[in-house]
Amino acid sequence: GLKGSNPLEGPIEASNGKFYGMTNTGGVNNFGVIYEYDLVTDTLIVKTHFDSLTSGKHPTGSLVEVSNGLFYGVARYGGINNDGVLFEYNNQNDSLLKKIDFEYTQNGYQPMGSLTLTSSNKLLGTTFLSDTGAGLLYSYDYIGNQLNNLKFLNHSAIGRHPEGSLTYANNGMLYGTSREGGANYWGSLFEVNPLTGEVKTKVN
Repeated sequence: GLKGSNPLEGPIEASNGKFYGMTNTGGVNNFGVIYEYDLVTDTLIVKTHFDSLTSGKHPTGSLVEVSNGLFYGVARYGGINNDGVLFEYNNQNDSLLKKIDFEYTQNGYQPMGSLTLTSSNKLLGTTFLSDTGAGLLYSYDYIGNQLNNLKFLNHSAIGRHPEGSLTYANNGMLYGTSREGGANYWGSLFEVNPLTGEVKTKVN
């Protein structure tokens, strides 16, 4: 419907006390929407609609709010190459703009899950696929609008096709999972050092 459909992750509570979330489909283009939920008034409002070219389509994961008050997320498809985008959302004026066009030979394609904000004010994420076939880990500098590849995943040593989000642990490391690959080809749990980009397989 026009209010969106098929939300894949829950909303986040923003600094203004309201909740912001996304749907994977629905909206005027059926590419998904960003919505705002006001807990006090119990009202849900669609704020903006994904349109494929300028903002991507079929977003996954949840939004992330950073220190400048803006929100960031990824859409699995859309953009110039239809390989997915990393986008920026401003809830003050409801602008929704892609910042990065993914392209499979350069920075992977089909980004999935939520971006994870690191202590060094970078956003880390993964793509489901890359030109190696396995996906990759990337870092995005939202201040300088710069995306850097940190690690290409591989079938046996690390695993392939990460779908979920990276999770911070109290040891300062990030942890994620791959759907397939690893030593037994049944998937893996891997550890990422957010400062160096080093990736280690912890569980096969």
